[in-house]
Amino acid sequence: MSADTTAMEMPHPFGALLRRWRNHRGFSQLGLAYEAGLSPRHLSFLENGRSHPSRAMIVRLSETLGVPLRERNHLLLSAGFAPAYSERGVDAPEMIQIRRTIDALLERHAPYPAYAMDGAWNVIISNDSHRILLDMMLGKESAASTNILNLVFDPRLLRPCIDNWEDCATVILRRVMRQLSTPNPHPELEQIFSGIRSHPDVERLLDGAIDPARSDLFIPIALRFGDHIVRWMTTVLTFGAPIDVMLEELVVECFFPADAESESVYTALVGTACSPS
Repeated sequence: MSADTTAMEMPHPFGALLRRWRNHRGFSQLGLAYEAGLSPRHLSFLENGRSHPSRAMIVRLSETLGVPLRERNHLLLSAGFAPAYSERGVDAPEMIQIRRTIDALLERHAPYPAYAMDGAWNVIISNDSHRILLDMMLGKESAASTNILNLVFDPRLLRPCIDNWEDCATVILRRVMRQLSTPNPHPELEQIFSGIRSHPDVERLLDGAIDPARSDLFIPIALRFGDHIVRWMTTVLTFGAPIDVMLEELVVECFFPADAESESVYTALVGTACSPS
């Protein structure tokens, strides 16, 4: 076998990544070819490197496979193309209207906590209620981390204040594992996840399951304030039809009291925290 033949049969970087995405989404070559509107032979050639994809073909296959924008950029780079999708910060000039929208959402959610976080669970914007809540629970440590995963899993931070920590941690770990299950997950999230796995009991919870027979309609987060417990339910908001990596990954999480007692206790606690000394 000649060197040229060997090189031709070696997987092309794009082809290898495309195959990983196809397998990740559970497609056969025939199934993906049908869904994307190309011949199985052409798809096979793309995967083994005998054909080079056009930019338009990469976009078409990415759409069919539901590839996130961050990883579409990886596919484009692997085929020798420049990334197509920007990744701007919320303070970039082009994001002015987006920032106004987020600020309005957070401000109007008061007096309840709300924040916006990026794809690595870093809080990038929060309302005053969120900051007050952390101050009440953590005091001077409230500014120690702006990453939700560190706050929840580090025994020195919010974890001791979560009365049902194991349930909440299991739910959060499921969300994180889904994010990390893709062929090229967020590098910062990988690093943060590696760090939280070193904390006590986290490894044990990775294979944990929530009892389906329990009577709750949802898993609340129960925060302890001294002798009081405030139970919260949360909603997660995302932006529709984003074409920016940061914007696609950005999540706005809003907290609501899970019951009348929690609402009453929280209102009294916040009133005390906000009253002049």
